[in-house]
Amino acid sequence: MDIFKFKERVDDFLNSYFNDIIKGKQGIELELLINLKDFTMRGGKRLRPLFMILGYWLNSDEINHEVIKASSSLELIQSYLLIHDDIIDESDLRRGGPTYHKMFNYSSKISHDLAIVAGDVANSLAYELLLSSKFPEKNLNKSVYYLTEILKFTGIGQAIDVILPLKSNKNASDVDLVHEYKTAHYTINGPLKMGAALSDFTDVDRIDEYGIPLGKAFQIQDDILGLFGDEKVLGKPVTSDLEEGKITHLIVFALEMASEEDRRTLMRIHGKKGITKEELDLVRDVIKRSGAYDRTIKLMNSYLEKSLEAIPKIAKDQERAKALEEIAHYMVKRNF
Repeated sequence: MDIFKFKERVDDFLNSYFNDIIKGKQGIELELLINLKDFTMRGGKRLRPLFMILGYWLNSDEINHEVIKASSSLELIQSYLLIHDDIIDESDLRRGGPTYHKMFNYSSKISHDLAIVAGDVANSLAYELLLSSKFPEKNLNKSVYYLTEILKFTGIGQAIDVILPLKSNKNASDVDLVHEYKTAHYTINGPLKMGAALSDFTDVDRIDEYGIPLGKAFQIQDDILGLFGDEKVLGKPVTSDLEEGKITHLIVFALEMASEEDRRTLMRIHGKKGITKEELDLVRDVIKRSGAYDRTIKLMNSYLEKSLEAIPKIAKDQERAKALEEIAHYMVKRNF
């Protein structure tokens, strides 16, 4: 099954859903919701809803309206987390447009406050949407449990990510933990388990062996693209990860493997605001010359292989095994 064929159905549902909840609203409530609709509908691959649909399909052949509705709740969760994340990172650009807190014409303080509140509203709307889908209560309860677990792991991962730059002895294990908590559970593993729970999949936690390593591989690729990718494809400045001082395997390995002179160059630029194209190229050269780039690629591929090895444990037939394998390769080899 090609899960990407369901993206249009998710988009159509979200567009109709926002039109319904905006109807009759006025004042600041209307402004919040209109901006939330624009922010949510702007770009995005809908990966989390699609993985939830895939999780449901592992034990059910029919992808009906209720599955689309339930899975669409994850786009509201995505908006909630991105809105808050952009405030933490002090970002101005998201998906080729302004971040949510830059969509208002109020003072910076008021705009930030409104964005925080709008994120909380999006979170509430997500739960409301999921719980209003027509599935047996026990299935919904289990799916909601996994959603709550996603948010718990993501919150802890974000806290570690925020504090990590302050550590003097950063290492790959720290980065790996952030990837597991902040990305693997949130983007792939959790959505798969939410969908599987709705379809009475037996022993949902078996999915961890597939979803967690794939999520780590996905995030490593994301970090590579964040430094070596195309800004037009990414929808954000290619210097943004460097400027915010993001700690990745590329950075940790380069600090470990580079010459003393290259380490000083990297430490001087990493976390600096207003990085130039020349400085970006310097960092790229250090990472490649030190061997950190190749080592990171090797680690990413090892996680991909670990994920692929787990497919027979969760796929009940060859069709599903093939779909899980294809999406795994796609997530790691993508350029967005």
